[in-house]
Amino acid sequence: MDAIRDLIANDETISDRVAELTMVDHLVSSTVHAIDGKPLPQSTEQLMAKSQSSSPSNVIEMSFWRKASHSVREHIAIAAVFILTFGVTIGVFLGSSPGSYNPDWDTISQHLTQKPSDQVFTLDSQWDLNIQASFINTKDDYCRLFTLRSAAEAHINIACNTGNSWQLHSRLPTDASSPDTYRTASVHPELDALLDSTLKGSFLNRSQENEAIDNHWQSQ
Repeated sequence: MDAIRDLIANDETISDRVAELTMVDHLVSSTVHAIDGKPLPQSTEQLMAKSQSSSPSNVIEMSFWRKASHSVREHIAIAAVFILTFGVTIGVFLGSSPGSYNPDWDTISQHLTQKPSDQVFTLDSQWDLNIQASFINTKDDYCRLFTLRSAAEAHINIACNTGNSWQLHSRLPTDASSPDTYRTASVHPELDALLDSTLKGSFLNRSQENEAIDNHWQSQ
């Protein structure tokens, strides 16, 4: 697992694919929940009542909508596994794109551990780190939203503290010239969807974030 985490942290292509899969999972879950929440048509309810009263062997064990949602889940799961496997394979054999460079993850982790949000830090001659916000995810781990930016490229990242180390959760490419500040209902719908599926409650305020820093980001 450590080798896989390191590969995701150091290979932008793979981390982008993982982020896309996270969004797919969120969208599928939302769609399935919406389907489950819809009432059955009256004609279907009448048909079910008639079938139940006529013979026990004709009882419908699962609604049509639930069968459909189950089928959708199966197909999406198969597709997700294929995409992830394909992406990891390509990343291992092809590596990063020519000329690409990622800053040292240990340096990033050190800043995530020690520094508050709303500050920009120069990591080296090529990359700037802008820590934008902190929050608790649905697994009760502390996470931080940050942007890495160079002259040629930029990406928005989410890293979560699992135990005693920061692990890259998601990475989304963004315009190198766009502002770093994240705003609710931003112009980055992929990030909005990702945060909706990851964030528990709301972003930490400054006092809460300072307390988390003092406590070395220990899980709730």
